[in-house]
Amino acid sequence: MTRNKILFAIALVVIGTLVYFFAGSHDSSPAPSPNHLSITTTAGNYGLFIDNDDNVYFSTQDANVRNIIKTYLTEQKNYPYEITDAENYGRSLVFYYTKDVFIWASRSDWADRNSLTSFSMRDMKTGEDIGDCGIYKEAGLYKDENLLLSATIIDTGYDIKQGVCLYERGAPNFTYVDLTPELVSSETLFNDPEGRNLRANIKDVNVDKRTLVVDVYDEEKKDAEGNHPYKRSIEVSY
Repeated sequence: MTRNKILFAIALVVIGTLVYFFAGSHDSSPAPSPNHLSITTTAGNYGLFIDNDDNVYFSTQDANVRNIIKTYLTEQKNYPYEITDAENYGRSLVFYYTKDVFIWASRSDWADRNSLTSFSMRDMKTGEDIGDCGIYKEAGLYKDENLLLSATIIDTGYDIKQGVCLYERGAPNFTYVDLTPELVSSETLFNDPEGRNLRANIKDVNVDKRTLVVDVYDEEKKDAEGNHPYKRSIEVSY
């Protein structure tokens, strides 16, 4: 066998090996999206409302929670100085999750566990918002082991609805009760709906009877301190 034939044979072997390698790699299943989370359903807080003190990123023992916050709720930034995990991830709090959805709360101050601003729901596979209303801490937030609710506004683009948003554990989405038709022109659940300066008060929640009471106030009146006094209450069934 001549030298040229030997080199040609070696080249064929190399080419054949490369073709086999790439063909094998294309036959394999595609790598999962980096934003697709695999939730361990038999561990952690799966399907439960999570207590605030157990759900701060830098102290939680729940790997699912850490992965959700890292993947969906932080912006990776190049800080000019070194920051801690608490500063980087501490502004978000996962309040509830299943394999399909999670409810998260934003915090105005990473160092203050009680500085929650609002709750909303996101898709676990994409991280995108899917809830049609939010849960606002300022608007009479109420929760027990199975129920999370508050007075809430929904901006439809044409008008602003005022009512109650609630989430019952295990439900696929929020439930919204529109109270706008029951309000007269001088009444509102909120001081400034567009600015979300929420002042509503939720009380007398009866989980067994599925009722609650929402205070409304007259937006045309103010007390000596500039607050709008509550005018009356509306009973809500859900």
